Amino acid sequence: MRREHEFLEWQFLRQPGKVFDFIRLYRGSQLVGYVVLFFRAGRDGGPPPKAAISDLVYDSRNQDEVIDTLLDAALQLAMERKAGSLVTDILDKRVETRVKKIGFARIRNAPRFMASSSEFPDEIHDPTRWYLTRADADISIFEEPNVV
Repeated sequence: MRREHEFLEWQFLRQPGKVFDFIRLYRGSQLVGYVVLFFRAGRDGGPPPKAAISDLVYDSRNQDEVIDTLLDAALQLAMERKAGSLVTDILDKRVETRVKKIGFARIRNAPRFMASSSEFPDEIHDPTRWYLTRADADISIFEEPNVV
């Protein structure tokens, strides 16, 4: 999994009419993880009907603790904004386990991920080794703008 500046800028800063919220987690001065949220625009200035975790990235050290802290922060922000629901699309065994532990449930019509790689043929055929989020699936492109 790679998250380079150009990718992050294109995905989360340059999409017209969209604002994403970033929550960063540091240990000292070291970034150990972040979560990106997208809040749909509420009707007539009301609270957002849905919030989505668009990306969640964590350091390989203290993985469960970092994931739990980021998920808690995302839930807190969604509650503060009175979002009707919080969703995420993620393919990562560790994160899937953590979100189930706090009450997330799998939906029936989950988006399908597609991947291709000539560089990593063994990994591509084993989804348990994948790490994909909404950011990788470009789902956020199809979200309506949230800036009025």
